[in-house]
Amino acid sequence: MDSIWRDLRLGLRTLLKDRSFSVVTILTLALGIGATTAIVSVVQSVLFRALPFSNSGSLVFLSETVGSGAGSVSYPNYLDWRNQNHVFSELAAYSSSDLNLMSTGPAERIYSEVVTDSYFPLLQVTPVLGRNFSFEENRNPGAPPVAIISHGLWKREFAKSATILGQTIKVNEAAFTVIGIAPETFNGVTGRADVWIPLNMRDLLFPEGAPFHFNAQRDIHWHRVVGRLRPGVTLGQARTEMNAVGARLSHEYPQANRERGVQVTSASETYVGRLRSPLFLLLGAAGCIFLISVFNVANLFLIRAMSRQNEMAVRSALGAARCRLAQQWIVEGTIIAVAGGTLGFLLAAWSIGSIVSVLPVRLPAFSTVQIDRGVLAFTSIISVLTGALLGLLVTLRASRRDFVSSLKEGMKSSQGRLRVQAGSFLVIGEIAVAVVVTIGAGLLLRSFQQLRHADPGFKADHLLMTRFDVPATKYKDEARLRLGPAIAERIASLPQVRSAALTTLDPFVRSGINRSITVEGHTPLSASEQDDIYVQEIGPQYFETMKIPVRAGRDFTVRDNSAAPHVIIVSHAFAQRYWPGQKAVGKRLKYGPLSSGYNWMEVVGEVGDVRFTSLRADPNSSFVIYAPIMQSEVITNISILVRTRTEPESVAASLRQEIQRFDAEIPVYSIATMDARIEGETEATRSFAVLLAIFACLGGGLAAIGAYAAMAARVSRRTREIGIRMALGADPRAVVRMILAQGARLALFGVTVGIAGGLWVTRFLVAQLYGVPRTDLLTFVAAAILLCAVALAACLIPARRAMRVDPISALRQE
Repeated sequence: MDSIWRDLRLGLRTLLKDRSFSVVTILTLALGIGATTAIVSVVQSVLFRALPFSNSGSLVFLSETVGSGAGSVSYPNYLDWRNQNHVFSELAAYSSSDLNLMSTGPAERIYSEVVTDSYFPLLQVTPVLGRNFSFEENRNPGAPPVAIISHGLWKREFAKSATILGQTIKVNEAAFTVIGIAPETFNGVTGRADVWIPLNMRDLLFPEGAPFHFNAQRDIHWHRVVGRLRPGVTLGQARTEMNAVGARLSHEYPQANRERGVQVTSASETYVGRLRSPLFLLLGAAGCIFLISVFNVANLFLIRAMSRQNEMAVRSALGAARCRLAQQWIVEGTIIAVAGGTLGFLLAAWSIGSIVSVLPVRLPAFSTVQIDRGVLAFTSIISVLTGALLGLLVTLRASRRDFVSSLKEGMKSSQGRLRVQAGSFLVIGEIAVAVVVTIGAGLLLRSFQQLRHADPGFKADHLLMTRFDVPATKYKDEARLRLGPAIAERIASLPQVRSAALTTLDPFVRSGINRSITVEGHTPLSASEQDDIYVQEIGPQYFETMKIPVRAGRDFTVRDNSAAPHVIIVSHAFAQRYWPGQKAVGKRLKYGPLSSGYNWMEVVGEVGDVRFTSLRADPNSSFVIYAPIMQSEVITNISILVRTRTEPESVAASLRQEIQRFDAEIPVYSIATMDARIEGETEATRSFAVLLAIFACLGGGLAAIGAYAAMAARVSRRTREIGIRMALGADPRAVVRMILAQGARLALFGVTVGIAGGLWVTRFLVAQLYGVPRTDLLTFVAAAILLCAVALAACLIPARRAMRVDPISALRQE
């Protein structure tokens, strides 16, 4: 310990004396360790922290499967799953939606979960005040309406009053008695619920759907199911049994359940499974920056060791063992690494909020990213290990030198013959890793560019949209159908508006309703085909407002109302799928199976394909059918789309005012431009590209520092040789070319290795790319040229310094 203490003091004095070396190495390590620490904190907080549920390891989520996809569950199927399984202690069904909380002021938009009575007991959640739902409240249609509210809503709206129990709150115009307050840390399985309603009371929230008895229909799928495994039951056993249950129900109900199975997924996989790939990719990119920084500092340490050979030779001659010399280097390396790690940790803590805000993934609502003791321990460990490795690297290189020979060579010449292969390999490694990160950033930037220019099938400029609820008690039957068109006509008369139209679904927000259909003259559609078809209800002028081309037939008009024959318009992809080579206009289809009581609907138009769900969607597989909103069965809320003459943002206030001037009781929300919606659609790719671009810049900068340091050391070592060359008449420009040629060789080796690494690494980026192959030649060439240019630019300074060597001074040193 005494010798370590002496080495520590000597190391500190030495590093303080050579401040430029210390500052560069500490900052270099701080960047690498800081980037890695920040991403590790995200990964640890999201992927490795326990879910906020009791005994979350036994929680699973169940979905219906069709082909390779998984989706929502019908209520009758849920009941059969619950009754026929032996692997779950309990199952609960739930669905979620936005609701209006009515109070003295404007309606507040809140998020809700409609749940079965088994929901809270399954999740082992007990209200802090009041009670859970009872069996009768969930199963008895005549039970008094009740609700449980979140701790946050209780605090926000009711000032945590204990008298809230037994009071009524008005949600979507229906009065519910509050019977419980959820714990402060619980916001449901969605992570953001403010109110819970018994599933049986959903029709009170949406009374217009009550006559259709959706919960009794096996072909209506809109619930999610959560379950808890019995003690001792594995996930594999649960999947095996539920596969058998699904096959049995498919046989018993061939019309509704044909081709439908059951998927059982662990809670951990449900919440964070989709995040693993992008977060590990970011962790890999941060690890590359850390690797480059370590390579860089290792190279600087080797150069520093070159200048201190005589010091080590003198120590050895005075009796110092090689292990003592090794200890000195390890202590100095550890001092540098710990200082860099400390600064890196502070940089990570300072930047973590900004990094989370630009992450290319949406984290679960309950995830809180923070720098904790685990992250601090990680930073400490990699800092100490890095310092030890730096010291060992110098020791291994020095062990190949004969210190006695070094003393005989003299102070100046002893610096000249240390082999530089290790330093060259480190520079090649830096450049190679920087090339890999740059290729990844380039591919994502190209993908973002392709997404920005992807054709959604309509014109997004000057398009504004907002959504509003239709009060159920005030507008019924025909008045409910006429409300939307009346508001659209009023909006269209504004001077800033070119046209206005209605839709029940917003592009990129609500993708469409899946309904089973029968196409006349076509064999019954499979379950997977049914799930690929979206139904959208729209008003007149919709296609004109959206600038969607009408390829054949006509648009809807005000005459397509509830009294008129039922009509429909189909997308071009739908027409090509079911009537290839034929005219779609005049064909017929209907909702439900052939035996259903729904009317046949005649196709009166064919329109262009539109990407409603995502810009990444294949327009040729976007099967959409459009129905007149005036012939709708159920209307709960409507979106109005407005094409403006001026900038759409300037019309937003007028749009809201005009709707509430029509009826002040209509809740208006979600005002946004279509450009903003599309920008949000590309946000993940943009964020991914920005983060990787930042890492690429860091990697390129560090690689430039490494190349500069290596070439500067070579020039310093060859000063006498350069002096002799110039004394014998060598052209200074030839000296520059010689140095640059050496740098170019290192850069080319590094770029070659980097391209090979990029071809392997980009396999993991495929899911994030759009419109760009992972082997895109332009990106690979651009990354190679960029890193070569950076490396050569870094070599230019020592090359110019070599050109200015004074031959007399160089020879005099000998």
